[in-house]
Amino acid sequence: MRRLCCLLAFCCLLALPALVWGVEELPLPQPERTLEEELALALSGYDWSAWQQSYQNLPAQVRDLWGYENVTDMVRAYAMGKASLAEGLLAGLGAAALAAFKESMLALTAIMAVALLTGMMDVILDEGKEGVREIASFLCYSVCVLLLSGIMAQQLQLSAGAIADICGALELAGPVLIMLLAAVGATTSAGMAQPLFVFLSGAIAGLFRTALLPAVMSAGVLSIVGGLTGRKQMEQVTGLIKSGVKWVTGGISTIFLGSMTLRGMSAAGVDSVSIKTMKYALDKSLPLVGGVVAGSLESVRGCTLLIKNAAGIASVLLALGMVLIPLMRLAAMSLAFKATAAVCAQVSDVRMPKLLTDMADICRYMFACVAVVALMFVLTIGLVMAMGGV
Repeated sequence: MRRLCCLLAFCCLLALPALVWGVEELPLPQPERTLEEELALALSGYDWSAWQQSYQNLPAQVRDLWGYENVTDMVRAYAMGKASLAEGLLAGLGAAALAAFKESMLALTAIMAVALLTGMMDVILDEGKEGVREIASFLCYSVCVLLLSGIMAQQLQLSAGAIADICGALELAGPVLIMLLAAVGATTSAGMAQPLFVFLSGAIAGLFRTALLPAVMSAGVLSIVGGLTGRKQMEQVTGLIKSGVKWVTGGISTIFLGSMTLRGMSAAGVDSVSIKTMKYALDKSLPLVGGVVAGSLESVRGCTLLIKNAAGIASVLLALGMVLIPLMRLAAMSLAFKATAAVCAQVSDVRMPKLLTDMADICRYMFACVAVVALMFVLTIGLVMAMGGV
């Protein structure tokens, strides 16, 4: 009897209309999105217009070196692990460096001409006209000083502008990277990174731009004054300023990097515990579906983590693109001063080669100031990229 009842029930179930089962309403299975589609969807949720505008403001030769037309393509390529350096990168860097050196030598052509004129007057004027020779040499030296003053003012403006550009890149990248850090669950690291960005772009960069660079320029002015007056005491003051700039730069770098490292280590530990606790809570608090939700959350975190790291690389390339040409020009000008000093030493008196050598040192100090701020930026972004990956 029980078997007969089961058979009748089974037949009744088979006789039910298909509509009762909702066969017609069952959705078709959707294909799973690929990683590239997931990244494209996630990238569309962020505003990259300010990044794109800054990228377009880079020199065309720098954009050709990076090999991307826009920032979105760059971030997507690095997130997918398909990024590659542009073809002829080393050749492009070499061509840019050579062009900067030629431009620097062209700017110093007038100084070499004046030095040559000084040597010719020393030969033409005999020993009985020492006073006339000294006056003519002083006038030629004064002309060279005027030319050098204009050149060094341009180098100071170039250095200050490069540091300001680094600050602009940091202010541009900071909010996006902090938001991405919070999105992957690294809230403690995000809270630590924000004051670090403000400290770098405000206090440290401001100190370099408003104090150290003018100090370096003042050392150059004292070198020029010492050459005009012939007073050796100026060399001691100039050496003191250079030594002070060197020690302050080293101290700031050590304090900043040490503080950044300690804060990063402590924040990473707190975030690691928080993320693991959140995963455990989701897995255990939701019956049956807790593991699925935790796995989905991990997938979203992984995608966001890829975007964060790719955005960090893009911000580094953006900042390096801003300071690449200024650094090349500063290095090329320093080398051009050395080359001009070597030429002038053969045809003029000792004052001109010494002055040009001092100006080469000033350019190197300006190069060091810009390079140190750029290095701090790169290391800060690198720390942010390392955060949240737990």
